[in-house]
Amino acid sequence: MRGFYIVSDVLNIDKYLPELTLSDTVVVHVDIWEVVSKYKTIKWSVFKNSFINFDESNIIIVGMNRIRTDASRYDLVYSHIYKLKNYNTKIIIDEHPFTGEPWRLWYIYGFLFHNWILGENSMLLQGNWTKWFNREIDHSLISSKNILKEISHTYSDKEPLKTEFHFKEPDLFENEKYIEVKKTAFEKFDTPRQIISFMLKNLNLEITYESYLSNETIILPDWGISRFMVEENKRRLDIYNTIINYGRKSFKG
Repeated sequence: MRGFYIVSDVLNIDKYLPELTLSDTVVVHVDIWEVVSKYKTIKWSVFKNSFINFDESNIIIVGMNRIRTDASRYDLVYSHIYKLKNYNTKIIIDEHPFTGEPWRLWYIYGFLFHNWILGENSMLLQGNWTKWFNREIDHSLISSKNILKEISHTYSDKEPLKTEFHFKEPDLFENEKYIEVKKTAFEKFDTPRQIISFMLKNLNLEITYESYLSNETIILPDWGISRFMVEENKRRLDIYNTIINYGRKSFKG
């Protein structure tokens, strides 16, 4: 049994779960969430240091998007739970389909199915997304168009996001500052990420790569950097909502 549940209540999880054998099921959850369940629960910080001692055949992970980070992606526990341990049931419960860049969906579906899109690890998928981010390629394997062919066993009771982005005409002073900041950014830095980070900070633009999660209307000066950030947010918003809408059709609450 496999399942990815993107839900509004990540603490009281039993209402989302199928009936599993109590003695053969463990719920592993991100430390900052106090998960309530009839099944045995354990914090990730404890589990990752003693995973070899857990013999349960059913595992439920709550908060995988917070648990698996780029910094910890090579920890031995992941090889164990992703590939080495033969679980009968694997379920992930989380509040969002992904956090950060959408290639991290591999952390979810790679866990559930062992193989996902480009194989048994996330590196190639990350590289593909980075090329898309840098506008080196026109299409990514993780896009709203492609994702429906790649996801399954996904369920959600959440509403799709309705974030909107609009532009306003900047005044003369704002445009002069933009030209100055852009010139300095390209003189000081070599990579797109460095240039973008510098410009966002020094222009005090109120947008991040996660602004699409706000469910608000965001208005920005009509500059090239603004349009780039809006385009990037819309990519993530479209992928996010594609997964949510797919999950809503499958969900039986």
